[in-house]
Amino acid sequence: MFNVICFSSLLLRRMNRIQCFERYHAAVQEHDFRGVVATDPELYRLYQRRNSFGIKPNQKLHRIFQRRYYEEDVADGYLTLPRASATIWDDELENPLSDVTVLDSVTGKQVLLGSLVRSFFAMCWSKRDKPKQSDWDAFSHGKQAMRITTTAEKLLNRTMDVSDAYYMLRSWLIEVDYKSPCFILQMQKPEEALRKMESNGALLALSSAVVQTKHSGEDEIRYLFDNGFNTNLPGVVELNADLIRIPFEWNNFVDSEQAYP
Repeated sequence: MFNVICFSSLLLRRMNRIQCFERYHAAVQEHDFRGVVATDPELYRLYQRRNSFGIKPNQKLHRIFQRRYYEEDVADGYLTLPRASATIWDDELENPLSDVTVLDSVTGKQVLLGSLVRSFFAMCWSKRDKPKQSDWDAFSHGKQAMRITTTAEKLLNRTMDVSDAYYMLRSWLIEVDYKSPCFILQMQKPEEALRKMESNGALLALSSAVVQTKHSGEDEIRYLFDNGFNTNLPGVVELNADLIRIPFEWNNFVDSEQAYP
């Protein structure tokens, strides 16, 4: 009975996220029909609310950085993001759709459906106010570290840039869904992947924020950056195939910080 209740709760939470997205997407469409341009402040805020699936703008976000890399990013005015992939995140079920293929009935060749999510880069934040020792151990990697606190709105203000024509399709902020390995493996069926390929990218983004239950103690909220629309986006630096830096305004971003050890 407990498992049934938990599954029902997870399903309801996922439905609420989609409903929240659809509500704000309808508001976005209404503005579009009236000829409101994407740089309009009101429409910009609607896109932020749409792409955060019910996360409140004042939701506190916390993240542990290795101190060296944090200070480098602040000094350089960048935010460094790793690719959301199984090898980089050391989890065979990370970004579940990234390796899904389907047989093309015309050519007889395998088509990589996962190419649509392989352009996602990601950063883990936590909604938990107080860090556990396991958090420091996992994210500091034995080095000096900093834990910073900010808000969802501040993060999206700096990553959704109106000068980018694709800003409404590029950035997503999602509370992670923790699922069993069996559930995630079911997601990797081609027919399941195809169902998620709608034009606004919301279902693909949600799929990339499904993580194994064993990580549920992290209480993660995941920021996703899709670098697939225009690899020549001004200011983005591709350090290598799995690491990019995006321009980032650190001034007034951090509300508090804590050093470790």
